Amino acid sequence: MVFIFISNVLIAQLETPIVLPDSLILKLKLSQNNADSVNSYILISDFFRYYSTEKRLMYALKADSINRTSNLELKIKVQIALVKGYYNFANYEKADYYVSEIEKNINRIKNTEEQYLLLFNFLVIKGDIFSVQKKYKKAHECYIKAQEYLIYIAKKIPNLAEYYLYFALNLDAMGNTKEALENYMKTEEFLSDSDTSIYTARIYSRLASIYLNFQINNKSIKCYQKALNIYTKLNDIEEIADMYNSLGILHSNQRKNKQAIKFYNEYLKYSKINKNNYAIALAYNNLGYEYSLIGQHDSSETYLKKSIELSISIDDTVSLPNTYHSLGAMYLNSGNLSNAVLYLNEARKRNAGIDQELESYIALDMSKVNFGFKKNDIALKELKLAENIALKNNFQALNLDILRMFSKIYAEIGNFEKALIFEKKAQYYDSIYFNESIEKEINLLNIKFTVEKLEAKISQLKKITKEQESQVEKEYLKNRNLSYIIFIIVIIVILLRFTQKFIKKYRNIYNVQNTKLKINNFKLEKIKNNLIEINLSKDRFFNLIAFNLKHPFRILLDYTEKIIKNYDFLSPQEVIKYNELINFTAQDLFELLENLLYWSRIEVGTLTVHIQKHRINEFIEENLSWFKNRISSKRVLLQSFLSEDVLLDFDKNLISLVIRNLISNALSQTNQNGIIKISTLKYNNQIEISIENNGQNLSKKPDEILSIKHISENPGKNLGLIISNKIIELHKSKLNILTKDRLGTRYSFKLSLN
Repeated sequence: MVFIFISNVLIAQLETPIVLPDSLILKLKLSQNNADSVNSYILISDFFRYYSTEKRLMYALKADSINRTSNLELKIKVQIALVKGYYNFANYEKADYYVSEIEKNINRIKNTEEQYLLLFNFLVIKGDIFSVQKKYKKAHECYIKAQEYLIYIAKKIPNLAEYYLYFALNLDAMGNTKEALENYMKTEEFLSDSDTSIYTARIYSRLASIYLNFQINNKSIKCYQKALNIYTKLNDIEEIADMYNSLGILHSNQRKNKQAIKFYNEYLKYSKINKNNYAIALAYNNLGYEYSLIGQHDSSETYLKKSIELSISIDDTVSLPNTYHSLGAMYLNSGNLSNAVLYLNEARKRNAGIDQELESYIALDMSKVNFGFKKNDIALKELKLAENIALKNNFQALNLDILRMFSKIYAEIGNFEKALIFEKKAQYYDSIYFNESIEKEINLLNIKFTVEKLEAKISQLKKITKEQESQVEKEYLKNRNLSYIIFIIVIIVILLRFTQKFIKKYRNIYNVQNTKLKINNFKLEKIKNNLIEINLSKDRFFNLIAFNLKHPFRILLDYTEKIIKNYDFLSPQEVIKYNELINFTAQDLFELLENLLYWSRIEVGTLTVHIQKHRINEFIEENLSWFKNRISSKRVLLQSFLSEDVLLDFDKNLISLVIRNLISNALSQTNQNGIIKISTLKYNNQIEISIENNGQNLSKKPDEILSIKHISENPGKNLGLIISNKIIELHKSKLNILTKDRLGTRYSFKLSLN
């Protein structure tokens, strides 16, 4: 109900004194010249943007009044601060004046990072002004133009989250909901978990309320919780109370009444600490309403009467109509219709049509009371009044209760046709209001962002490959031209010295030059072959990416589509099953991307090996824990037979990749109830690590020792084995693969003690 949403901003009577941070005070004291002082006052003005519009403008004016420098950049900074101050103070005439002054001066600055920073801030504040004036298209143009400068100054802007938030709000106002959601999500990306400033808390709180309006409840809860954590660290009692109240509202809207009561009790506790009687009355009211919904009418009556008593004592005319209505609704739910009529009439009298949503709820409950008294004509009249107010003001949640009440009344008077029509409408509204479709849309957007990042990396790899090709081609042409020059010199020497007297000497020279030419040709051929190999490696790499990424993403899209389309018909066990399948596919995809990353490093020769000493048994146990869930899900028994725990020399990350690839390979070849064995055995100065499975063989022959050359014939399916072999070779060992009929496959390799 609407009374739950009353903001503590409206009911707060005293403003908590705001103290400037020590860093800003120290900066002002240490100012060595006029420019430093002006910059300090600009920073102080910006600090007050969340606290006091009056002080924000006051310090901007102070900066302007003391500015004695001829620095154009500093002048524009001051003018931007003044625009922000007058904009927050709703003096748009003055704000527009300084906007025009900035436009005259800003193009006189050279193209530097400072100019880009000033342009960005100027365009953003100009967009904010247009947005407040409801000139959303002009605001959008400013925000988009501001993005052109982000590539140069992104690291210098501490408030990028605010930019994306206001950009998203403007898109929302334009009706572009999908793009607005994307930018709300971007806002979160620019907020750091380590940042505990008041600015970050305010943005999280704002995002939470926005997600709540979109009915994205999970994101709303997370944002409120993050804001609460920051306010708790800052010991801001009033804001802590507000966050608990907001969390209570959110859980109440989700019909999680017991959780809502828990948060409202915290709201009450902190309101009492803050000695805010208006907030205490509201907390009593909210608690009374929630207890009424879960049928604890005695507790509900106690809290609601406390709220009325306190509101009367402090002359709170805003909350009283809501509380009287809550008490009337409680008596209605408990079956005390006489008291319900009494308090509902009092609520209607005190509200006097001011709060339209409350007026609609009063009419709905009066309809229920008259229905209880069997006065169906009056009940219908009240219900139609409630419907007219709800439709006029687009109160979606209220429509559901109104439609259900229409169905009950028409069923009572015997008009079952109309009763059925209204019940169907109610079911439709129920599915819309309490669904999670937007939450699913968010998940799809997250997948989209992941794919875009992968595409960006692939594009970067293509660019690097192209540059390498260009460099090799230039080198090739350079050497070819050098060969031509040498050849021409040889011809000239031959012509000049082509005499009988110097024929012997000529032959020696010719032989020497001919040898050099062969060497150069050999070098050119080698460069040519390297270029061909690089091209082939590039083609293989992109083919591998296309081959390997297509299947997992198809599985992910297939399962997520099934969940989306069949969400209402899936049992919890089926949802868990699909989530497990998605999780396993994501793990496979992660392993695949890791393999592709190492493949690319191996192919371009950038893979380095960092040999250190590690305890082998502890290392193997760490890697086995990676497959715990997958092994349990597939019902495969994993046995380990480890010899003495010794120190070995190897690269932990690379050998971890080998162990996971071999276990993953063994797991894919093993059926349910199968066995996978991992063992270590000491041979002189080496430890042999082996992984065996009793599933299907890699080979079509009964018994065969497979070579890596045989495995490499199908790199798409055996990429993990190929990469594992290359890594083992870097450790001066080799991968042995033995397949046996009906016994499965055994993978093994050795590592040195020193």
